[in-house]
Amino acid sequence: MFDFNDADKQGGDFELIPAGTEVPVMMALRPGGHGEGGWLRQSNAGDKLMLDCEFTVTSGEYANRKFWGMMVVEGSEKAANISRATLRAILEATRGIDPNDQTTAAQQARVVTGWGDFNAAEFIAKVGIERGKDGYADKNKLQTVVHGQKATGTAHAFPRGHTAEETAKAAQALHTTAPGRPAWAS
Repeated sequence: MFDFNDADKQGGDFELIPAGTEVPVMMALRPGGHGEGGWLRQSNAGDKLMLDCEFTVTSGEYANRKFWGMMVVEGSEKAANISRATLRAILEATRGIDPNDQTTAAQQARVVTGWGDFNAAEFIAKVGIERGKDGYADKNKLQTVVHGQKATGTAHAFPRGHTAEETAKAAQALHTTAPGRPAWAS
C-alpha cells in the first residue's frame, strides 16, 4: 500500500521561457539503445535515428528548468544536415572555436570520438517556442547556440566518449552528489 495523502499537490501550469531568451544550459543525452554506444533513439516509424536531448538551464532566473529536443542524425538528409549544423555549433561553443576558423587545430576540435562527447556539454542557448499541435501545449526548444560566450553552470562533467550504458552507470554513482544531473540519471 502507498499513502499519498501527504504528497505535494500537483503544480499548476508555468509560463514558458520567453522566445529569444539566452540561458546557460547543460545538454544531456538520453540513451535510446541504438547506434554506436547505444546513444541513438529510433523514431516511432523506425525510419530515423536521433539524439534524444534534454537541456537543463544551469543558472539564472530559469535555473533548473528543462526543455527537450530530438536531433535526427540518420534517415532524413535534410533533418540530419540541420542537426549536424547544431552539433557543430555546440562543439564550437563548448570548445571556444570561432565558426569561421579553418585552422588545423579548429578542424581537429570539431572531431568527436562518439555521440557521448556531446553528453553534459554546457553552452549558452537561445530559447525558442515550438507551437503545440494535436492538442499538446506549446513548449520551449533550442532555437540556436550562442557563440562567443561560455556557460559557467554548476553541472557535473560526465565521462565523455563512453557508451550510454557506461555513462548512465557513472551518473547513477553520482546520484546523491551531482547538482544539475540529467533526469535519466535519476
